[in-house]
Amino acid sequence: MSKVVAIGLDACELQFAEELMADGRLPNLAAARERSARYPLVNTVEFRSELPWTQFATGRRPEDLNYWSTVSFEPATYRAWSRGACVATPFYGGPDGPFTIAFDVPHSVIDPDMNGVQVTAWGAHAPQWHRASVPEGLLTEIDRRFGQQPAFLLDFQGDWHQGDFLDRLTDAIETGAARRAEIARWLMEQNPEWQLFVTVFAETHVAGHHMWHGADPNHVLRDSPTASAARRNLIRSHEAVDRGLGRMLEDLPDDTTVILFSIHGMQSNNNDLASTVLLPELVHRVHFGEPLLETPRWARSSGDGPVVPTSQQLCVSQIRDELPTGEPFEWRRTARRITPDWLRAARVGATRRRPTTKAGPEVRDPHEVPTRQGMDLSLIHISEPTRH
Repeated sequence: MSKVVAIGLDACELQFAEELMADGRLPNLAAARERSARYPLVNTVEFRSELPWTQFATGRRPEDLNYWSTVSFEPATYRAWSRGACVATPFYGGPDGPFTIAFDVPHSVIDPDMNGVQVTAWGAHAPQWHRASVPEGLLTEIDRRFGQQPAFLLDFQGDWHQGDFLDRLTDAIETGAARRAEIARWLMEQNPEWQLFVTVFAETHVAGHHMWHGADPNHVLRDSPTASAARRNLIRSHEAVDRGLGRMLEDLPDDTTVILFSIHGMQSNNNDLASTVLLPELVHRVHFGEPLLETPRWARSSGDGPVVPTSQQLCVSQIRDELPTGEPFEWRRTARRITPDWLRAARVGATRRRPTTKAGPEVRDPHEVPTRQGMDLSLIHISEPTRH
């Protein structure tokens, strides 16, 4: 029986990939394209950015699964929460299917009854499922032999406006793409009876979120200080994936059919900007009667460009994600590690130099970071305007 290798390129935008192939930067992908049949993929009418991988993993429509997004919404209370991956058997699951190696497929869940081996959340972007494997202990062995995907957590520790972060993230992407290829080869060697191998390069997705303003000439951030660095690193990331792809395709059995696919691409985000940037500012003005951002640029002429956070506009939501839920001493230790020096110094100074008396108002230190009771500081986090 012939073998099938299915390799996904997560959020790989076709037009950008074709430009890089024309420039000779993606030789392995270009060579595969030249000797292959090509078929366009069209998303369903119900397309949402996180839905296509669920449809791929299960082969089922959202109305059949009653699953439309990784986020659920309660109309009566306006409460929203993260659902994670849809708990449904993947198309390669079950005991009667072909012997399958499923490595790091986004939104897939562990099926303990599948005929083969499975690894989830080794390095997928927003995998929506915890790190696990079948058989038990396989993921631990992979981490020991090859290491983790270094971009897996780094992906959420910076943003598009930080040039040094883009460089560090791309270094991690290059390392991760190379490791992914070697892990794939090792898994196939360890399981020579495999009939289907499926994996997804998440690195194109990770890079696109932070760096797409370097590729799209119509992007609102096209003239930002990091645009040139974003383009350079976006190209580096795609080249790393191409090298990993070439390594994976080496030495495959002659009867192997290779399928390369991308089920959605990357483009500028025109629908989240109003809610993630404008709404917090408007709500703050309504609640407190004054602006949070000083002379916002969108209040001036449109030619001034986007609002770019400074180094002291702390993304509190990122810090909150890192804080552990265990013992208090562990919380304090983590807080000391991840809190910037300027903020820690300001808070210490404010604590020591804020005497109060019953007769008079509180005396504030002029260097203290202003906060207001009841204000959710996570509202001021400004994400990159890129969607997939």
